Amino acid sequence: MARGQRAGVVLVTVAVGFAVAAGAAGHTEDERLGVLVGRYHELELFDGAALVARDGVILLDRGYGLASREFGVPNGGDVRYRLASISKTFTAALVHQLVDEGRLTLDTPLVEILPEYRSDTGARVTIRHLLGHTSGIPDYFRVAGGWAAFAARMDTTRPSKPEFVASLCSGDLEFEPGSRWSYSNCGYFLLGMVIERVTGAPFEQVLRSRVLDPAGMTDSGDEGADPEAVIERLASCYVRTPEGIRRQGYWNMATAFAAGSLYATPRDLLRYDRALTGDTLLSTGAKEAMYTAGPGGYGLGWEIRDRAVGPDGAVRRIATHEGFLFGSHTRIYRVLEDGVLVVLLSNAGDAPLEDMATGLLDLLYGREPALPRSPVSNEIARVLHDGGIDAAVARYREISAKEPQRWDLGERQLNVLGYSLLREGRVEEALTILELNVETYPESGNCHDSLGEALAAAGRTTEAVRAYARSLQLDPTNRNAVERLRHLVGAS
Repeated sequence: MARGQRAGVVLVTVAVGFAVAAGAAGHTEDERLGVLVGRYHELELFDGAALVARDGVILLDRGYGLASREFGVPNGGDVRYRLASISKTFTAALVHQLVDEGRLTLDTPLVEILPEYRSDTGARVTIRHLLGHTSGIPDYFRVAGGWAAFAARMDTTRPSKPEFVASLCSGDLEFEPGSRWSYSNCGYFLLGMVIERVTGAPFEQVLRSRVLDPAGMTDSGDEGADPEAVIERLASCYVRTPEGIRRQGYWNMATAFAAGSLYATPRDLLRYDRALTGDTLLSTGAKEAMYTAGPGGYGLGWEIRDRAVGPDGAVRRIATHEGFLFGSHTRIYRVLEDGVLVVLLSNAGDAPLEDMATGLLDLLYGREPALPRSPVSNEIARVLHDGGIDAAVARYREISAKEPQRWDLGERQLNVLGYSLLREGRVEEALTILELNVETYPESGNCHDSLGEALAAAGRTTEAVRAYARSLQLDPTNRNAVERLRHLVGAS
């Protein structure tokens, strides 16, 4: 898939272990929240900032690791972090405000606002479809051929918004609008243009006047408005590689635009949560539309989950959103009925934020959390660096046979390492690691998808087609495999 890293980390519940880690049974709720996140940090699974609050009262507000490794600046609640796709929730809020004002409707066709967009598809795609990822417009990462190909393309070109839309967001629809769900950054890029066209003002200006200022978010903004601007206290982004931690290369945030170019501090996100909870930003009707799950479990701006939490098993509605760009991984969870907020912002690449949030919610609702195991990807990367690929494979097989309880051996682990090697151009080593993952998880569509990407990068088109075809057989919803197969078969 686009990231190739979506499977969750395997966790083990060890109630006694957590009591020991916490130091004493008498630790407060606040302290235990910090200890749990600290455990992930100790295992090199998380660097960044965590904030937990209930009804606006902060229970945890702490940084882990460094915002700048070059200058030794620590992470924390007053550091600004790239939000990546959490930005979509802000874009959605702006659209719902315009709907409330009668300046457009959820069922307004795209071409009514952007008449220059291709009419044969734009007349069928509505604002509702764009908000809910049911437009059928392909995601621009898939159109470009994956994350790495997109980044390389943007490094050599600086397209205007119309040029970007023409080249990456105007392809044939993948399905009839409204009939299915498929995540599309293009949809939210287009919504940003809709906001600008309806208001007659730049996206950043509209965002500030309509959301950031009313919510009191003085430490937040739009990096895409001026990608070369110096932003004080903005965390640097890093990635973990077999060579150790490395700084993430330049990424032109203008290409993210309304789909992912915002930054904020954890404390500003608490202010955002409070503003959304009250009536500062949106009407009751707008929030009902935003928080009602549609196809794919996605509302009109948030991912919506009805989940049993707490010892009584009562179901609460959770509004959540993830964000991911290389070097930046973010998650926000809002338990709507209880006023609970969990913010996790990583500036050191991919992190098991879903599992971390689940553990924090367990603590808040009186359950013993699951604890993380040591990530096998770090160990295999160390052996690869010191002894080469054969030694790395041998160590993995040894761990699998003799030490499975000590290590996290989930499919995500080797995928993370494989993609890291692929980004560095170490294609043959990446292939070996991803083939090992397919051997370990032969029924995982995601693993076959990731192997297909590496095979394509190696120029082994026939084998890549087979890998993607197998991925699609195992996971018929994998739109990335469909698009890659179409591209590879057409090119062969």
